[in-house]
Amino acid sequence: MKSNKIFDFETASDEECQKLGKKLLEGKISISQWKKILKHLKNKKEKWSEEDAIKIIKNMEILSCDIYLRRVDYRTYWGKTLLHMAKFIPIKGSLNYRILYALIKSQIDEEKEKPLKKVNSYIMFRIAERSKYLNRKDKRIYKPLKKKVLKTIENDDEMKKWYYYLFY
Repeated sequence: MKSNKIFDFETASDEECQKLGKKLLEGKISISQWKKILKHLKNKKEKWSEEDAIKIIKNMEILSCDIYLRRVDYRTYWGKTLLHMAKFIPIKGSLNYRILYALIKSQIDEEKEKPLKKVNSYIMFRIAERSKYLNRKDKRIYKPLKKKVLKTIENDDEMKKWYYYLFY
């Protein structure tokens, strides 16, 4: 990454996040450049809105698809930033639950019980994974949201394939 342009997690598309992940994986972005990209998210003077935090968390998870297991050096900074962004999700629960909530909100319209636009398979996988590791308190909080997610999946042919992953 030769330019000094900060990657914009707020407006980046899924494809742009995947491209950045591939660059990280291939070593085209140094640790110092990576820190600079993430520092922008952590050092913003005003608070992030819930909507922006949801978009950023979703995009960070998409980016992690390529770096999560293979680049621990990059993942450390990614994880700290992800936890920082979860603080801007104004709901009760642990940071893990807040991240799960943000991922669900990035894919599903709770009110209409319909998926939003195109569902991202990797995000659905991360929702399934994060929902398995909730503590007792978070599991109680998650029950009503889980019912809405289930209803959405039941009502949408495209999402039916995720039923097994999310609930077994």
